[in-house]
Amino acid sequence: MRVVELISRSIWEECLGDLQYKYSEQEFNTWILPLQAKVHDNSLFLLAPNRFVVDWIKQHFFSYITELVNKLSPDNCLDVILEVGSTKALNQASTEATSPQTLS
Repeated sequence: MRVVELISRSIWEECLGDLQYKYSEQEFNTWILPLQAKVHDNSLFLLAPNRFVVDWIKQHFFSYITELVNKLSPDNCLDVILEVGSTKALNQASTEATSPQTLS
């Protein structure tokens, strides 16, 4: 694991701690906790389970989340990208792309 990935995951964990205190338990558990974080290059991808969650996060929490990430990241080096997806799907796609294919 690269240093950038470790720093980015640590930043997301710090953001979660701050968000947990800023918002109600219901808001945090419903909207923020389901987000999965994935780091690629200089981007922190926040993956939501569906489009509705993406839209809700963008309307109610995204500006504060990006503000936190920028405050916590060295030299504001991370872009925050919110999209539908899951780390499980990304990891599976990555594994499939790198594993040898057999023809039957």
